[in-house]
Amino acid sequence: MPTQEINASASKVQASDSKSQPVSPASKLSPEALAKHTRRLALDIAKQGGRVFPMRFIKDTSGKARKVPAVKGWPEKATGEHERIARFFARPGLGIGIATEASGWVVFDTDQKPGIDGDANLRTWLGDHAHYLDETETIQTPSGSKHYRFTGDPVKSSSSILAPGVDVKSRGGYVVGEGSVTPAGGVYRVTANGGTRLPLPQPIIDLIANAYTAAKPRMAADVPGDDPTDIAAARDYLAEAQDIDGYNNAMNLARKLSDFGITTSTAIALFDQEINPRLPHYPWERDELEKKMPEWYDGCENAFGADSVAVQFDVLPDDFSDLNSLAEAANDNDGKRDDDVLARCTLDLDAMSGMPVPELPWHVKDWVPGDDVTMFYGDGSVGKSLTMLQLAASSVLGRVWFGLPVRRGRVIYITAEDNAKVLHNRLASVASREGVSISELKAAGLEIVSLVGEDPELAVARDAERIKPTKLWRKLVARIDTFKPALVVLDTLSDVFSGNENVRSQARAFIHQLRAPASAHELALIVNAHPSRAGLDTGGINAASGSSGSTAWHNSVRSRLSMFRDDPNDTDSRVLTTKKVNNGPVGSTINLRWVNGVFEGGIKTAEAKGDDARQAEEMFLELLDAYAKSKRIVSDKPGRNYAPSVFADDKSRPHAVSKDRFKDAMNQLFAEDKIHVATVGTGTRVQRQLAAGPAPIADAA
Repeated sequence: MPTQEINASASKVQASDSKSQPVSPASKLSPEALAKHTRRLALDIAKQGGRVFPMRFIKDTSGKARKVPAVKGWPEKATGEHERIARFFARPGLGIGIATEASGWVVFDTDQKPGIDGDANLRTWLGDHAHYLDETETIQTPSGSKHYRFTGDPVKSSSSILAPGVDVKSRGGYVVGEGSVTPAGGVYRVTANGGTRLPLPQPIIDLIANAYTAAKPRMAADVPGDDPTDIAAARDYLAEAQDIDGYNNAMNLARKLSDFGITTSTAIALFDQEINPRLPHYPWERDELEKKMPEWYDGCENAFGADSVAVQFDVLPDDFSDLNSLAEAANDNDGKRDDDVLARCTLDLDAMSGMPVPELPWHVKDWVPGDDVTMFYGDGSVGKSLTMLQLAASSVLGRVWFGLPVRRGRVIYITAEDNAKVLHNRLASVASREGVSISELKAAGLEIVSLVGEDPELAVARDAERIKPTKLWRKLVARIDTFKPALVVLDTLSDVFSGNENVRSQARAFIHQLRAPASAHELALIVNAHPSRAGLDTGGINAASGSSGSTAWHNSVRSRLSMFRDDPNDTDSRVLTTKKVNNGPVGSTINLRWVNGVFEGGIKTAEAKGDDARQAEEMFLELLDAYAKSKRIVSDKPGRNYAPSVFADDKSRPHAVSKDRFKDAMNQLFAEDKIHVATVGTGTRVQRQLAAGPAPIADAA
């Protein structure tokens, strides 16, 4: 029976509204005749460009009627081919689904519910363009809702963004086709302009684009995703969800999981655990979810993690373009929730004024905060791992570390670089220095984990911008919960973090991930890292000096340490310094020396550093005098005779001084007018050379 016949028959039935359903004459047909009837209608829709697939009308666990695809992978299986349609609709009891994107259709679906008149709301929203609704093909559903069909390029499907009770069915969407009969006998029927679908007018396209632009995310959430608290909240949400059947419901559930900050892989697992067991028909296959979940997330109205615990508290990006962004975020449709967060997190300053001022927690005073993340940079083989093993021993034994007091407590030391033999060798040296055995270090609370040969990643890249925690990270967090360490060391960053160190958002997200247990358990978490070549070449105390990748690493942590060789001629000498300490002095220095398998040394005071500078200046003058007496020329300009390089290579003095220290000494001596540049020779053989004392008056003039 062609579409026109169904429409004619349906017109004899009572008019539908939200409280009654028209009864289709087709519902009185035998099952075989009904299947043939549905198949003919599906073929008729296909001839008009529609791409169809079979639907089922079911009732969910609450008794509510649902429309769900009867085939898995319907977006790809929707077809206009005669033979496939014949196979799809070979049995009775099926409705006709139309894949809007594959058909090239954009459909406005207006709901008619108590208190919501979607049709009136759509017309109000369209304003002067509402007349187009009366000129294009219109379908009325058994519940009284209407489908206004247009053709055009796909737009993002949405629910109640344009206006209350108005859905857009286009990209990734579907609608029920005319002639479909519900179990109650209701029929989907063409009520106007059958077969005439207008191209979606440009003014309406512009209105849709403006509406989607206005529906901005609540927060541009810079969160790593899969926080345990968020996962628990998402699981509870899915367990309580009532509307779970059908493609659109699944899409809405998925987008809510994105709001919670649940990554796609975890969302797939949650669907399998919480949704599939409750579906009366056709649970989602994993391969189907793996394909659809990213598409659903891509169409989210809110930014990833908009409702996550990170946004509710303080883990927010620091690169809002201006304060208006914050104002927009605070004044959106979900403003009440944001107001609650502000109220809950506003400090009671009156109560605070009567309380003693708390001391900030330190693991190593002015060096390593006791409840946050510290980055420890040093070139390969400089001794970072050994330095941290010595800190671990000092922590569990409650002893000083290079002259600095250390908070006593248990330690988890995790390395992906050193195997058991290397660790045994180093631990033996550390234990011997402390006068204890390796077993005594364990009994005191030292736990060593070597991940050599295993997958050491604690976070992996979710996509170009996001990262997600791994199963190993969750195991580590669980171990921290039970072991309750005061210090956790991760060796090294490049092993435990598989994202891109140069991507700012990924760097910040990983630090946020690490900070969560550090703050919750008031433990120090130190990450060893290798500097980039640019970081090695950059001097001074700044964001690049001795670091690597994005400056977000430097900016996100509260403390950053650096270790380097200060003298290329002294292979056993090291310098340990602070490059950043939020609540302590920057530039503190400890000079170390490798002796009998461990580092020895102590804190270097500002007075001692001044003594070193004066010593370098005195040695520069001594060498300059010796070279002048032996007629050897040295210059202030880089080259073969560059004084700092020549003096650094000179082995005639008992104490070695590096080229950089000699360079600083030379600059200081120039400033104090204790050396000058003289010229020797005549004609074309004139040379510059350094000489002691102030420049002669004639030369100065």
